Amino acid sequence: MSEPLPASEPGRDDRSARRRFVIICLCFVLLSLALKPMTWFAPRAEADEQIYWTLARSLHHRGVYSLQGTGAIEALRLPAFTYDRPMFHHPPLFPALLVPFAAHGNPNAAIVVPWVGHVLAIVGTALACWAWRRPQWRGSDLLLWLPVAAIAVDPLMTFCSRKLWIDSLVGGLCALALGVTAIAVEQRRMKWFLAVGTLFGLAALSKLTGLIPLLPALIWTVVQLRSDDRRNGAILSLLAPVVLLVLPWMILFRITCGAWLPHWNVFPSELAASVPHVARAAARTWHYYPVQTALVAPLALACTIRLLASLRSVDLKRTALGAAVVVVVAVAITALGMQGQGYQLRYLAPGVGGLYLLLAAQLRAVDTRRSLFPAIAAACVMYGAIQTGFYLQAVEFDEILSLPEMTWKALGATAGAGG
Repeated sequence: MSEPLPASEPGRDDRSARRRFVIICLCFVLLSLALKPMTWFAPRAEADEQIYWTLARSLHHRGVYSLQGTGAIEALRLPAFTYDRPMFHHPPLFPALLVPFAAHGNPNAAIVVPWVGHVLAIVGTALACWAWRRPQWRGSDLLLWLPVAAIAVDPLMTFCSRKLWIDSLVGGLCALALGVTAIAVEQRRMKWFLAVGTLFGLAALSKLTGLIPLLPALIWTVVQLRSDDRRNGAILSLLAPVVLLVLPWMILFRITCGAWLPHWNVFPSELAASVPHVARAAARTWHYYPVQTALVAPLALACTIRLLASLRSVDLKRTALGAAVVVVVAVAITALGMQGQGYQLRYLAPGVGGLYLLLAAQLRAVDTRRSLFPAIAAACVMYGAIQTGFYLQAVEFDEILSLPEMTWKALGATAGAGG
């Protein structure tokens, strides 16, 4: 019988550190879930929620993925140009996941699907943090788990998971795909690249913008494996599941609707005229995203300043992935907004995982004795947690507001009541 490993053995230490880290991450998952039950009881009255619930019921009762013949177009006063189509413009994964709840007529319980999206984002961030940890770190080191805590109380993911919206699921699948990408490049095993492709394919089957982070992830993988003989196999393993999952949907959509992509998915003027929230989203301009992101999630601003200030000493091997995802998603979603799809912060959900990968890479490289960045990042996380608490209470909001905006509105309401 072999002798047990002494406590000082690297294998034993690594398993012990991993166990501690897993326990800490599970605590943050439980924290995120423990904050959400109040959203279970919120009315499912928002227009997009009604649309996805109607689609789920249509899939269950008729086997048809369309709003035609459901009465929702007339009841919700939706523009026929966008919604009166033989097939809905987004891929069907999200409404399909709602079908079991539609079968039991329980829209409140269906909120667990967006909750799962947030949990997937936490898991993806945890995987990247563990893959990129410093060798001397124990599982309980603050710099190791701070990004996990940050995404557990992330204001945008919390905001998206309050309602029956696609965005939480898309953001969670993309974040998990990015976390698995970090592991795949570290371990160079084909099964991990297959998992990355599968997750990106599922993200795209929720909403095609889930493919946007695939481009920087693929380029980053190619660069990291440039001198590895397994590079071609890794690329094929990554791309094959994406093609196998997404191409059949696109072919079916082309046959049914006559186009590869839904160019009619824009904010029509009649919808903006009747729905104030849509009118505001359509009236915004390109600078809405950078300004509102800085106000809602100042961690993004802190990470950007840190990146620009340390360009000469930056750990490009890891930092490049998160930074590229954030930039590419922001540019692509802004371009879609300029083409008439409007500007809503939840559209940026596919890039949320990139922000926390960037944070993980920066914390790995930071010198805690000479840098205030960890303290600044922790303060930004606390700021985000405060907003998270507000949006869990005020589920009626259809667009996220920053803490300064909420304070200003509250002061204005108080002054109006006093006057």
